[in-house]
Amino acid sequence: MKIENRLYEAKDLKRILGLTPETIYLWLRTYHIFEPAERARGVRGKNKYSLLDLVKLALIANLQSFGMHLTAVREIFLQLDKASNGESLWNRIVNERDRFDHHGTVLIIARLRLVEFSPMGRIITHEPQFLVSLLSYDEAAKQLKMNVKAPCPRLIVNVNMIVKFVEMHAHEKLGQRNRKKMTG
Repeated sequence: MKIENRLYEAKDLKRILGLTPETIYLWLRTYHIFEPAERARGVRGKNKYSLLDLVKLALIANLQSFGMHLTAVREIFLQLDKASNGESLWNRIVNERDRFDHHGTVLIIARLRLVEFSPMGRIITHEPQFLVSLLSYDEAAKQLKMNVKAPCPRLIVNVNMIVKFVEMHAHEKLGQRNRKKMTG
């Protein structure tokens, strides 16, 4: 799915999100968290970013504010990119924008640590893995109620607020032009 909103430059990211080009470079080139809408070849700071890219960058900043390391953020973004029912969670944020606007949306990140026993009886712990769910407020409340005794730590991020923040400061709605084309 192609989002046809305008593209933003590093100076826009500084104005809208308060992120410096150095920070963005670290996130995208060093940790390879995601690819911008258009990557400038050989010219640092000249990449172009879609409105969805701005939401992704705001989410990275939010996760870092919770103390999450960038390698963990990269793992979470891999989960968000994976398709469930043929659609990535990023596409759901755009395609179900009206529903999430009405019902709210949260990202629930559960940190699972796999433990196994070696043949000699030693405990082997693996790197943490993340289970990522994108749910409406009601769905999240039900899931949390059902899993209240689950022993894994969870982080709940209000994606709806991040999207609205980015839209308000960019003066543009996510997927807005796509919806006009579909209805017009």
